[in-house]
Amino acid sequence: MSNLNHFHLEKTGKEQSVEELTKQIEHLEYNLEECRKKRMHYQQLFHSAPAGYLVFDQEGRIADANHRFCSMVSVPFQDRCSYNIRDLTDKDTREELDMMIHGLLKKDQVLSIEARMLCRNSYIPVIITGNRYGQPLGRMENKASMLFAGIVTEVSELKKEQQKIREKSIHDSLTGFYNRMFYNEYLLYCDKTDDLPLSAAILDLDRLKMINDSLGHSFGDRAITTVAKILKTYAKENYIFARIGGDEIAAFFPGTELCEAESFLKRAEEMIQLHSLSGIRLSFSWGCAVKSSPGEDILTVLSAAEDMMYRKKFRNNAVKKSETLDVILNALFTRNPKIHQHSMRMSRLFGQFSSYLGLETERVKFLQGLGYVHDIGMASISDEVLNKRDLLSYNERQEVKRHPETGYRILKSVPDMEEEAQIVLYHHENWDGSGYPYGLSGDSIPVESRMLLILDTYDRMKYAPFGRYRHSEKEIIKELKRWSGRQFDPLLTKKFIEWMEGRKKQR
Repeated sequence: MSNLNHFHLEKTGKEQSVEELTKQIEHLEYNLEECRKKRMHYQQLFHSAPAGYLVFDQEGRIADANHRFCSMVSVPFQDRCSYNIRDLTDKDTREELDMMIHGLLKKDQVLSIEARMLCRNSYIPVIITGNRYGQPLGRMENKASMLFAGIVTEVSELKKEQQKIREKSIHDSLTGFYNRMFYNEYLLYCDKTDDLPLSAAILDLDRLKMINDSLGHSFGDRAITTVAKILKTYAKENYIFARIGGDEIAAFFPGTELCEAESFLKRAEEMIQLHSLSGIRLSFSWGCAVKSSPGEDILTVLSAAEDMMYRKKFRNNAVKKSETLDVILNALFTRNPKIHQHSMRMSRLFGQFSSYLGLETERVKFLQGLGYVHDIGMASISDEVLNKRDLLSYNERQEVKRHPETGYRILKSVPDMEEEAQIVLYHHENWDGSGYPYGLSGDSIPVESRMLLILDTYDRMKYAPFGRYRHSEKEIIKELKRWSGRQFDPLLTKKFIEWMEGRKKQR
């Protein structure tokens, strides 16, 4: 009699009880339920994901897509499988998509492309990231050999931020013109463009270094922005300007003949010359050339424009720099009239003392002029420090100590004033090497600088243009003797005291 509690499985040769089969069935049912739960869980993840998810075949037909994707491309969710991803993208994206699919067919990898997908009536920027998903099932199994999973991320805001960063990176913050980085990129475009003739110009703001050295960089910045504003005012919409150096601007005039570009530059030049800052008349030198045929190298055109600019600058420089020197001095003297009085006294002192030393008339005149301009470097000192009567702080003293170097740079930029520049540079060097800016000593200091230090000290002690206490000539002589051989050249100090005492007897 057979045992009803056991089954004989002929194929396996194993016997299993009803209880064992029941347990197996229950286990299978449990696993099936877990699979259903996980399936629902992953479906929920798929459809509620913040990015667009889709599955598509190698022809672009959509097998599935989540709600985010459908919302992104304005496709009804229930109709999602009737769409082809190619129909939802622009032409360039279709080519990129084909290349991505081709790459995924060749190799199991992850690839991404930048794309533009249709959303209502316009295209939005997205990034599509895809990989192999597996073999198709169900309705698509006879139509395609491979499925791909894709993640579509909208990057509209990211693109806006990137564009903002890009705009900042290619623009000069001071003028609003393009900068050197854009200029270098644009040169590549110029060699490919058919928008000819292409006129190009190089503009150089006159005396900017001299202005910066004497009146400060903020003043120089105002000069640059004034010129930039005028150029923008009279420029056509397609004119391109790039600030490629501190005082240098490149200009491009697409589709513009040379005569028209030159006419614009002449007009801008005339308008700029009507403007002045603190008495300094603004101006720029320019050169212009044209690219007429595709084979011409833009760098050759720019080189010709630059040569023309430098020729103009050379012709005008001497007169303009001399004018600027007068303006800088007048601006300084207006800010502090006591410096003006000090400079006039120094001019007379230098003339009188150098005559006493037996110098030739031409040299006496030279030194008189030197006495008048010796403190021009103080033009760069702030009003707060320049007009302060109390003791200066350490930082303020350091600011004042820079005036010989500033004066040197200003005078050196003026034609035929190289010698004056050198003397001014060293007029606070001491005989024993304790002075500034370089700590020179003895005969390594120009003799005129040594004379200037003695005369400058005398006038400052007697008239106190930068202090509150005036000294008598007796006190001054005592101090000069005290510091002779340390601060002052001993021989020149002796001669100066002799001259002072001689003048006193003549009174």
